[in-house]
Amino acid sequence: MRWSLVCFILVMLTGGVQAQPIPSNPAVDAAEGYGQFLGRSLAYLIGDHSPDNAMSESWQDRYVPGSSRVLSVGHPQSIVWYRLGLLNSSEKSVSVFLNLANSHGGYSQVYIDGQIVSEIGSRAILEERLVHIVLPPKRVSTIFIRNYSVGAHVIYWQYWLSEKDAAVFFASEYAMIQATFIIGSMTIFFNSMLFYAYRRRVFLLYIGYVSSFLVFTISATNFTRVTWLAQFSMLSLPCITLFSSLSRQIFLDYINQRDGCFASPNLVFLFLL
Repeated sequence: MRWSLVCFILVMLTGGVQAQPIPSNPAVDAAEGYGQFLGRSLAYLIGDHSPDNAMSESWQDRYVPGSSRVLSVGHPQSIVWYRLGLLNSSEKSVSVFLNLANSHGGYSQVYIDGQIVSEIGSRAILEERLVHIVLPPKRVSTIFIRNYSVGAHVIYWQYWLSEKDAAVFFASEYAMIQATFIIGSMTIFFNSMLFYAYRRRVFLLYIGYVSSFLVFTISATNFTRVTWLAQFSMLSLPCITLFSSLSRQIFLDYINQRDGCFASPNLVFLFLL
């Protein structure tokens, strides 16, 4: 009798735990969360669902809370719905500028109160992925985003309280990209000269990795309007393999003192990345 009672209680407790809905992410206070990655404040639903279903009250427990500041969900050529709650605790309306930076191209549709308020095409560059949203006072605004990506969904969305702050961020992003291209170009030129002089295949390995990294930088940051470059994101796994081989070769070059000086500039490039 005692064991039957214990088993009954365990079954009830287990059933109670399984019946609990997926917890929803807390709303972000608009006055405090600006400039931060929103991954942990997002919830996502994978699949090309209709807007009526994805935004219906009965479907909200199907959303999965984000577990990291930068999310990586879905798979190439897929659609994912995202839900974000923004709290305006002030007595007046507040404007926020949501940056929907989309890795590897793709497009986004933004819904508020069941209506599309913005559509961002796959050819949009950084500044054109800024969505202006007005938050009513003393309430939580729920924002739904239907997002398509050519590659895996890498979500590093942020928002700002003014266009000026967003412009400063974009300027710093472009400066970093330009610096990366300058250093990468110098590394390619340096290794080209070494290959011409010594005819060693390791220098071709350096050139191949740096060149592919620069291409991935273009596609991942949507630096240009060239949509077809996003297709190169499919080669990210071979690039990682190439990076591992390159790192190993640089280490071996440093062990061999005769070639150690050749690895120095490449090691500097890897360190800066």
